[in-house]
Amino acid sequence: DVFEKQGPFDGVIGFSQGAAVASLLSGLRAIDGKPTPERPFTFNFAILISGFPSTDPVLAKIYEEGEHYALRSLHIISRLDSIVPPAASEALASRFQKPEIWDHGEGHVIPKDPELGRILMAFLRLNV
Repeated sequence: DVFEKQGPFDGVIGFSQGAAVASLLSGLRAIDGKPTPERPFTFNFAILISGFPSTDPVLAKIYEEGEHYALRSLHIISRLDSIVPPAASEALASRFQKPEIWDHGEGHVIPKDPELGRILMAFLRLNV
């Protein structure tokens, strides 16, 4: 409903569970830019912070549609995340065809490192 009423959007961003949802939205993208009931979303990038893939059997099938994951993605992964292990975030990144990964050591947070700001700006400049 948000995409239909407030879109279009250039991309999606999510943290933790929100990153899991954003990854599933990526799998439901209309890759030709023409939304359908089965593929209702159009956007060009995903930024996923401390994300993990869904293990729900019905939702996990969405990841099998690899061509829908051919969008630019930035995965921000913490080596010290005690909530979402780095391996889970790496597993999510592997669903995307060309993931960009930036890791940090601040735990299960959106890092405050100024380097992340530079990385985000560079990433967004290529997508907007």
